[in-house]
Amino acid sequence: MSMIYDMMSKLSKEGKSGIFSIITSSGNSIFLTISTGKLNAAIWQTKDGKAIPLWFYIQTDSEIIGDEEFAGLEKTAQEKGLSPGELLSSTGNLSPEKRIRFIKSKIRDIAFNVFSLKNDEIQGTTFAENELLYPKSELEIEEDIESLWNDYHKAVENMELIVESIGDEETLVSVNNISMDTLNREEKFLYNFIGNKKYLSEILCLPIPSRVKIYKILASLNRKKAVALIKKRSQTLSPEKKIEFNIISAFFFLVVIFIIGASLTTAAFFLSKDQQKDSNTRLEHFQKRAIERETLSAVVTEGIYPYQDRLETENLTITFRRIGGKIFYDTEKR
Repeated sequence: MSMIYDMMSKLSKEGKSGIFSIITSSGNSIFLTISTGKLNAAIWQTKDGKAIPLWFYIQTDSEIIGDEEFAGLEKTAQEKGLSPGELLSSTGNLSPEKRIRFIKSKIRDIAFNVFSLKNDEIQGTTFAENELLYPKSELEIEEDIESLWNDYHKAVENMELIVESIGDEETLVSVNNISMDTLNREEKFLYNFIGNKKYLSEILCLPIPSRVKIYKILASLNRKKAVALIKKRSQTLSPEKKIEFNIISAFFFLVVIFIIGASLTTAAFFLSKDQQKDSNTRLEHFQKRAIERETLSAVVTEGIYPYQDRLETENLTITFRRIGGKIFYDTEKR
């Protein structure tokens, strides 16, 4: 049972109204408006304080909006000189029905994401009674928390098998040369992001709040043979192979091991613990920066946030602009 669902269910049954906030151990922040027991607004912020925009949710969900309708929205935004975010707001003159449909899909996605949080992934929660996320909104949106929970269970009932089939974060994902016509919009998005090959740990760095969605897209790409999954395998001795024991060789091997061990012990004596710690810290820092720069570079160039001009992370600030369909960007240390 989800701890978050238990808390939301209690607030719902008591008919409470206010903002329910969740802070994750990875630094993400989730804000949910519960109004008289119903969920009617949701925001997911990454650890750098960026709220993932509505446009991104529908960009990566071909079930809620097909490719043709999505392309039509892009064309309308371009003709009106608006960003897609502005088009989806009240200034874009979209019908209330369309906006409600898109916002409901976002709320649903975020609700599924918070239901999937494990207890050790939750740093803390708060409830600010009688406060609202969008107090001036004219849209009437109400989502029943119990119904969302039941739908979540249906959506993830086979997720354990999917995760097991893909493997852990050390799985290497490489792309196969296939026709892009066989892929839907979010499959193309992830296929292009992978590029040649990436470890699952790098793919999970994408600013998508739910790993569930990434796993599902990868499973679909795998079924279509668009990607190959190379799981990390431990090297084990085949039972058919026999080891011949030679006492002289064994003695010589032990002597060599003793000499190497003694040398390493002597060297370690002259290397202080502080130096070792500092060396390890620098190595971890450079590895983290390398993955971060590669991931964020792909995020910008693949157009995940194609209409924002600034993206801040823990260590970098990325400034970028779109000119003639191309992305130009600069990175700056924070």
